[in-house]
Order: sequence, then C-alpha cells, then structure tokens
Amino acid sequence: LTGEENYKKHCATCHGSDGNMGAAGAKKLPESAMSEQERENIISNGKGNMPSFKNKLGPEEIKVLAEYTLTLK
Repeated sequence: LTGEENYKKHCATCHGSDGNMGAAGAKKLPESAMSEQERENIISNGKGNMPSFKNKLGPEEIKVLAEYTLTLK
C-alpha cells in the first residue's frame, strides 16, 4: 500500500483524514515539528495511546507512511 493508503487504513481514525482530528489524544500532524525519522520511530514503537505498528507494517511501509504524514502540513 502507498503511504496515503496506509494512513487512511491505520491512522485516520484518530488523526483524521487531514491530520487535524486529534481523537483519543492523537497529535495534530500539521502542527508537528517532528522530523521524518522521529515520525518513523513513533509509528514503529507507538507512544501514549498510539500502538506500535512494527508488527503490522514493514520498514519501507513505515518510511513511506512517515513521508506521507509530512505532506499534511
């Protein structure tokens, strides 16, 4: 799947389609100053209420997903 497809499948429920929903304590992605590497780390390992996705997505999928989240600014 593309970064956008994985975002819609795994992230939009809490982060919203545009990254601004903030449900269940999710950060508003357009406001985030995190680097792509920091985003990959959180997607892989989870943080707070956000689960880890390293057992659901491969390293390349996580990288492409992190890149996609940067387009939500």
